[in-house]
Amino acid sequence: MVEIVGSYVDILDSMVVVLALIIFISSADDLFIDIYYWLREIYRTRFIYRRYKSLRLQSLHEPAEKWLAIMIPAWQEDKVIGRMVDHLIATLEYTRYIVFIGTYKNDLATSRVVDELARKHRQVVRASVPADGPTCKADCLNWIVQTALLDERNNGREFAGMIIHDSEDVVHPLELKLFNYLLPRKDFIQLPVLSLEREWTQWVAGTYMDDFAEFHQKELIVRESLTGFVPGAGVASCYSRRIIQILVSENANEPFNTGSLTEDYDFSFRMKMMNATQVFVKFPVTFRVKRRRFIGGYRNEAVQSLIAPRELFPDTFVSAYRQRARWIIGIAFQGWQNQRWQGDFWTRYFLWRDRKGLVTSLVTVLAYFVVINYLMLYVASRWYPAMSVNSWLQNNLFFLTLMSINLLFFINRIGHRTFFVGKLYGWEQALLSIPRLVVNNFINFFATMRAWKLFMNHLLTGQRIAWDKTDHAYPSEEQLGTFRRRLGDLLLEWGAIDNAALDSALASQAETGQMVGKLLLERGIVSAEILAHAVAQQNRLQRATVDFDGLKDRLRLLPHRLIVRYRVVPLRVTAEGVLHIGVCTPLPESGQRELADFNAGEIKQFIVTETDMTAALQLAATGETGELDQTKSCSLLGDVLIKMKILNQTVLAEMVRDYDPKKHGRLGDYLVAKEVISSSNLERALATQRGEVSRAGQPEVVHP
Repeated sequence: MVEIVGSYVDILDSMVVVLALIIFISSADDLFIDIYYWLREIYRTRFIYRRYKSLRLQSLHEPAEKWLAIMIPAWQEDKVIGRMVDHLIATLEYTRYIVFIGTYKNDLATSRVVDELARKHRQVVRASVPADGPTCKADCLNWIVQTALLDERNNGREFAGMIIHDSEDVVHPLELKLFNYLLPRKDFIQLPVLSLEREWTQWVAGTYMDDFAEFHQKELIVRESLTGFVPGAGVASCYSRRIIQILVSENANEPFNTGSLTEDYDFSFRMKMMNATQVFVKFPVTFRVKRRRFIGGYRNEAVQSLIAPRELFPDTFVSAYRQRARWIIGIAFQGWQNQRWQGDFWTRYFLWRDRKGLVTSLVTVLAYFVVINYLMLYVASRWYPAMSVNSWLQNNLFFLTLMSINLLFFINRIGHRTFFVGKLYGWEQALLSIPRLVVNNFINFFATMRAWKLFMNHLLTGQRIAWDKTDHAYPSEEQLGTFRRRLGDLLLEWGAIDNAALDSALASQAETGQMVGKLLLERGIVSAEILAHAVAQQNRLQRATVDFDGLKDRLRLLPHRLIVRYRVVPLRVTAEGVLHIGVCTPLPESGQRELADFNAGEIKQFIVTETDMTAALQLAATGETGELDQTKSCSLLGDVLIKMKILNQTVLAEMVRDYDPKKHGRLGDYLVAKEVISSSNLERALATQRGEVSRAGQPEVVHP
C-alpha cells in the first residue's frame, strides 16, 4: 500500500512542477501587462495630461450630427428586441441615425416584433436575411450592411459610420455623440463593454463584471498602445464608411467573415493588416447609482464610470460556459486558422495571449485537482500514519522559490482584479470578485473543453460550427433606472455642478420634497437657462422661449385652472390644430390627457425656463409681467411654502388639483380656508416671497 501511495505522490509531484512552471510563465506574462499599464498611466499623468486638456463632455455636442447606422443581428430575439429598441430610441441624445435589424424568414416571431417597431419608430428598418436561420452573426451583418447601402441610395444620405449592437444591449445615451465626434478621423472605434451590476448572490453573472472591468480598463489600453490593434468586442464597435466600403468591394459584398464565430475580432485583424486607424476610447462620465448594501438596504453614491453599453450576461453556469466556448473557438481556434502568426512582434505577442487560454484554463483546474489530492493524502496520513509518504518537493529550494513567486503573482492578480472592479462597482463587488475567481476558473475550464470538442469534431468530420446563440435577457425597469441619467447626473456630467452641491440638494429634497432642479436654481448654482436645457435633454424634448407679445390672447386657449394646476403656458396652435405648450418639467400622463381632451386634439410639450414660466403665470394672474432675468428665478408661493417646510410637495399637489382661481381666489387664501396652512404661516410665506421678489426685481406672484 505504501508503495502505491508513494508512486501516486511521485506522479502528483511531477504534475505540480509542470503546472507551477506553466502558471509562472503565464503569470509573468500578466505581470508585464500590469507594469506596462502603470508606467503608461504615470507617464501620461505627468506629461500628457498636463500638456493637453482632456476631451470635455461639452465638446461632444459641438460637431454637426452625421448620419449613423446601428446594426442589430436578431435570431429568435422576439422577447428582448422590442424593449431594447424602445429604450435606445427613448434615451439616445442623437437624432440622425437609423436602426437596421436583421431577421430571418423562418423566425416569424422576431420579424413581427421588428415590423411593429418599424411602424412605431421612423428610425427602424428591417433587413431580411434570405436564408433560413441561424446562419452566423457575420452573415446576418453582411445582409444588414447591404440594406444600409441600399437605404443610402434610396434616401440620398450617407452613413458616416456603422455600429454593431446586440439585442440585449443597454446603449449609453452619449454613445453616438462620441462616435460622431471621432468620425471620420478614425476607421474603427471600440468602446468598453460592461456588465450591468448584478446582485451579490449571482456569482456566475458576477464573473462577467470582473472580467470586463479589468480587460476593458487595462488590457485593451495596453494592446492599443503597443500594437495599434483593437479587437472588436462585437458591440459598441463603430466602423467608418470608408473601411466598410473597402471591405465590401474587396470581399464580394461580404465585409464580415462568415467563416468566423467572432467576426468582429477577425474584422479588426484585417483592418490592422490594412494599416487602418483603430482606437479604443475610455471616456469617463459621472453619475449616481443605487447600490445594495451587504447588510440590508441601499445607498446612493456618485461614481465615475464610462460611456459604454451594459449587458445582462448569462447567470447560469451552463449558458456561461457555452457562450465562452463560442468566443474561444472564434478567437483562438479560428483566429489561428485565419490569422496564424501574422504581424509584427507585438501583434504576434497578443495573438499568443489570446490563445494561451487553450492551455492555462485547463492547467488552473488541474492545479485545484492536485491540491485537493495533496490535502486528501495529508488527512489520510493523519488517520493512518502508515500511509505517510514524504514528497521530494518538501525541501527542494527551486520548487519552494517557484511556489513563493507564484503566490506573489496570485496576490498581484487579486489586487488588480479588485482595483478595477472596485472602480466601477464599489468595494463590496471588489471583495466578491476574489471568491468569484474560482467560479470563473471553472467556467473557463468547461468552456475550453467544449471548444476543443467542437473544433476537433469540425476538423474530423468537416461539419460547420453553428452559431450557438446565447439566450438573452433585457434589464428590468429598475435596472434601467440605474442606467438612465437623472437630472443631477446630467448637470454633473456637464460640469455645471459638483458632487457637494448635488449631495446638498438631494438632502434638501429628502427633507422638503422640492425638485432638485429648483433647489439648485434657487441657490444660484445653475441658471434658469442651463436648467431648462438639461431638463429638455433628459426628457428628449425641444426647448422654447415664451413670446410675451400676444400671450394674453393665447392664455385664453386653456382654462386658468389648468394653467395653474399643471404650470403650463400656451405657446401656439399649428395649422393642424396641435397645441404647443411650455412646461418646466414634462406633464404626467393624466395632465396630458386632460389638456388634450380640453383642446380636442394633440398637444406637444416644450421646455421653457422657470423665469419664463413665473412671468407667464404672473401675467395670467395679474395681467402684468416684470422684467425678466434668466440668471434668477422668483419662487412661487407654493415653492416658498415647501421650502419653509409649511407644506410638502404631495399635499400641495393634491390641493392644486382641485383649485380653481375663478372660484377660490388667491391660492394662499384657498389653502387657509381648507385649513391646510394657518393665516400666520401664510403671512410668513408671503413676506419671504416679497423679499425674494425685491432682490430679483420682479413683482409678486402668488400662484404655484
